[in-house]
Amino acid sequence: MQYILRNTWMQAVGLGVLTLVWAKHRVQGYTKPNTVADENLEGRHAYVQDVVESWLRFMPQGVDIRDRAVLELGPGSSLGTGALCWRMARNPIWQSTHFV
Repeated sequence: MQYILRNTWMQAVGLGVLTLVWAKHRVQGYTKPNTVADENLEGRHAYVQDVVESWLRFMPQGVDIRDRAVLELGPGSSLGTGALCWRMARNPIWQSTHFV
């Protein structure tokens, strides 16, 4: 019973966050999260590397993505994070974005 309540709560919170993000995008439109110019290839690569490294810092200790499949939900304005994870994991990577 405890898991059912927790999962229901998490689904409700997720639905609430999704609704808020959807409303924000309907009002403001999509905004890029980074400020690196498209022409600055070195800066874009450094930004993507920083994003992936920050993801890995938040993983539980001992978790490694090498030889694992990676699923990235909502890759945003760049597929570079997925490409870098693919290179690190050496396995399939799936990226999925759904627009309402």
